Amino acid sequence: KVMPAVPVSAVVERDGRPVVFVVDNDRVRSEPVEARNDGEGYSALLRGPGEGTYVVESPPAELRSGERIRVRTP
Repeated sequence: KVMPAVPVSAVVERDGRPVVFVVDNDRVRSEPVEARNDGEGYSALLRGPGEGTYVVESPPAELRSGERIRVRTP
């Protein structure tokens, strides 16, 4: 089974548990995850958002669920 993966930098700790920040229109929400680092810069998500979900890479420490963001595309 292929698991969704996110950049290692997207998985951060908040309140003692690993989360990713999911982009929901112009806001973010934290979602708990269970992740396993694959050693190639990505973390496989054993539990968390599904494939195709946009997450914040390298979220700042002050980012909180519900905050408004501006999405930049590469």
